[in-house]
Amino acid sequence: MLLLILISVLQGYSQQSLNIGVSYGQRLNYRHSTFVSVAGITATYSAPISPSTHVRLTTGIEGTDPGSSIATGTYESRDDFNLIPLRAGVQHFVYNDKVFLYAETGAGIGFFPYDLTGEGHTKVNLSYAAGGGYNFRLKERNYLQGSLNISRNHYNSEVKFTWLTLRVTYGINWNKK
Repeated sequence: MLLLILISVLQGYSQQSLNIGVSYGQRLNYRHSTFVSVAGITATYSAPISPSTHVRLTTGIEGTDPGSSIATGTYESRDDFNLIPLRAGVQHFVYNDKVFLYAETGAGIGFFPYDLTGEGHTKVNLSYAAGGGYNFRLKERNYLQGSLNISRNHYNSEVKFTWLTLRVTYGINWNKK
């Protein structure tokens, strides 16, 4: 991934961007009837490798509502489940610099602060996402971005969390030609 960013800079595709925002969504594979929503803060850096294709690096923190019941296979936690995604991927603009699709994969650091035994659990496992969105230009270098994605985050071999998430971010471009 770092090699692709270096190639981007060397080829003269210098329109890099950073967007930071909030997300809100719904668990799709929840085993119980309780509504479990997901909220978080995200940051994405992107650099073009061609005029319409960018590499992207995404991180942030996402978590369930406090008090939600999350099944983990061996015990049931009444506290938050939180995830720090560390994903890299590709973003392709399908219409001008406005409409885009993307796919990412990487690691997710998932943790329950406390389980019923009073101890927390942390795991690092596979995390991936795919989605699409739209850039609303504010000025030449600033934009608002709306996107919808579906992400799959593995907690262990039996438990995988699938989230459908809506994101709204503020973005800044720099070194634009």
